[in-house]
Amino acid sequence: MGKRLAAGAAVLCLLFLCACAGGKALKAEDLDFTFSCEADISCKGGNFTCSFRRGGAQSASVEILSGGAAGLAWYWGGDGFTQTYAGLAEKKSAVPLPESSFASVLVRALNSAERPGALTSSGRNEFTGRAEGMAFSLTADPQTGLPQTLAVPSWGLEAKFHDFDEKTPATQALETYAPD
Repeated sequence: MGKRLAAGAAVLCLLFLCACAGGKALKAEDLDFTFSCEADISCKGGNFTCSFRRGGAQSASVEILSGGAAGLAWYWGGDGFTQTYAGLAEKKSAVPLPESSFASVLVRALNSAERPGALTSSGRNEFTGRAEGMAFSLTADPQTGLPQTLAVPSWGLEAKFHDFDEKTPATQALETYAPD
């Protein structure tokens, strides 16, 4: 009898520890959309590794780190964006990127996801939303609230966020770049 009781207690402890290891279930308002990281992007145009920084709806940057387009970057600000490559910069008040470009879709989806009431929980730390006619889904880390993945099926975009920079806030990283 004692062995069964000990075995039952061990099983209960194991179940309790497994349940706790999953972290808390996040609500949409728990998510943190201000971050700096690397992102593995899969899209209709190919696969890229990018540096991605987001300081808010009016402040983001995407720089391609891999492949033939390495070094191409876009910096969004409240009055438009700047595109840079090989030391050249061009500021635009209207986005010349096709709306289907991975950088544009990524920024627009995250801007929409951050709006109050934009996300619906679709599972533990999983959310769905709609923006500008595109449906998207994202997952978030239960410990930090930072996005882990973003998928926009209608545009063929999948992003996996990793290597978050905890030392330099995204807003500071964006403010240090001031192309003219």
